[in-house]
Amino acid sequence: TGRIADQNKEYRLFEEAQGFVHTLNLKSQKDWSAYCKGEFSHLPQIPPDIPRTPWQVYKDKGWKGIADWLGY
Repeated sequence: TGRIADQNKEYRLFEEAQGFVHTLNLKSQKDWSAYCKGEFSHLPQIPPDIPRTPWQVYKDKGWKGIADWLGY
């Protein structure tokens, strides 16, 4: 199918991913979930190297919470 299992994906470094996410100007966990589902047509699609569950991927790599992730 071409699908890569989540645990086998390579993601951007935390700081790089967070920098991209900050440009989206999302304001809540709800906004993040909607963005990941493609519900914000005015924003670019989530890149394949940005995790939809950053709290799992970046748990011990800089994760401080959703507010820090989104930049508010």
